[in-house]
Amino acid sequence: NLGIYQIRAIRIPTTFALTKGSPYPRVITPNGAENHRVFFFFDNPTDNQVSGTIYDIRGAKVRDLTVNSQSPTASSLVWDGKSNDGSVVPSGVYLYKISNQEQTLTGTVVVAR
Repeated sequence: NLGIYQIRAIRIPTTFALTKGSPYPRVITPNGAENHRVFFFFDNPTDNQVSGTIYDIRGAKVRDLTVNSQSPTASSLVWDGKSNDGSVVPSGVYLYKISNQEQTLTGTVVVAR
C-alpha cells in the first residue's frame, strides 16, 4: 500500500528506575489549586512490590507511600504533601526513598506554601 510509514523503536526497561521527568512536579503546594501532589512514575520490570517513604530534612519519617487508589497507574506512587496523621507538612525540602526488593531510589522534593 502506498503511504507514509514510520518505524519506531521502544526501550523495554530492564531495571527498576524512575521514568524520565519523575518525580513530577518537584515543587508542590499542598494547599494550592495546582501542583498539590507529586507523582513518582517508575519502571518495574520484575513486578516486585514497590513502596516509598517521605522524610523531612532531619531524617524523620513523614509519610509511607504505597500504590493505591490515588496512583494513576500501577507503576506510580503519589504524595499529597501530608504526613501520616493527615496534616499538611511545613514548607521545606523533603527526601524520598522508593524501593522494591532489589533496589532503592532516593531524591528530594520541595513543599512551598
